[in-house]
Amino acid sequence: MKTRLLIIIGIVCSIAIISSLFILTSSIYAFERYSVEIHKSQEKYFVGENLDFYLVIHGNGYECGNLNVKITNHNGLVSEMNTKPICEENQRIKEFYKDFSENSETFGALLPESGKYDISVQYEPAGFWVTDSFVVDDPLS
Repeated sequence: MKTRLLIIIGIVCSIAIISSLFILTSSIYAFERYSVEIHKSQEKYFVGENLDFYLVIHGNGYECGNLNVKITNHNGLVSEMNTKPICEENQRIKEFYKDFSENSETFGALLPESGKYDISVQYEPAGFWVTDSFVVDDPLS
């Protein structure tokens, strides 16, 4: 009888500890939120032109993080850029707003052929990709 009671108490305590750890962990991560915006310099592009765009990243979380940018078309990868920022140690979660255009930090690539292109951006603390699509026209057609 005592053995069964000890087993039941042990199971209840284990469930309580695991549940509290899950609630604590999920509430910490629920506090973080990020938004990534892609701003192109023009709406229409032609073959041979340079794509020029900047990013705005804001939210509540870690202001410092790796940035991955990919430009693709129907043939695959056109350009890829990865940044590795220098970060402060023991960085804290905070509300932030980073507009890359304020420091003339723009991204881009030469557009070699007509068709549909995608700009895909990942801000690593957020862990998700944001994509913006556009079409490049051939000026001779």
